[in-house]
Amino acid sequence: PKAQPVFTHGDFISEHIWVTAAGLVFIDFDNCFLADPALDIGKFLADLQLMYAIHERRGVEAAQEAFLSGYRAHVPPERLLRARLYEAIKLAKMAARRVYVFEEDWASRTERLIDRAARGGALPLSLSS
Repeated sequence: PKAQPVFTHGDFISEHIWVTAAGLVFIDFDNCFLADPALDIGKFLADLQLMYAIHERRGVEAAQEAFLSGYRAHVPPERLLRARLYEAIKLAKMAARRVYVFEEDWASRTERLIDRAARGGALPLSLSS
């Protein structure tokens, strides 16, 4: 079901979150607009996948699960399902825009990210746990 549009960051990625002694600071609000509240969640999930893939790190599923655990008790399950759909869309877009062709393994990285997007992201579309 459609959600009431809310204020969204529009470019909610890890680079736009700074950790300071006072807490988290969010930057780069030039892409803000009213949209589905699941959009920022999906974009951040896709960004986690991209960052883990670029740095050849394991554990993206655990990182995503830690992020999502803060939402499960407070949002309708349909929002998390829509977030997973946005994640797949954003991941495909990121593969085209944020994997650079001058990198030696750009083709294989792009292929892996597109494959993950086609499968609906790193995690199944399960809403439980």
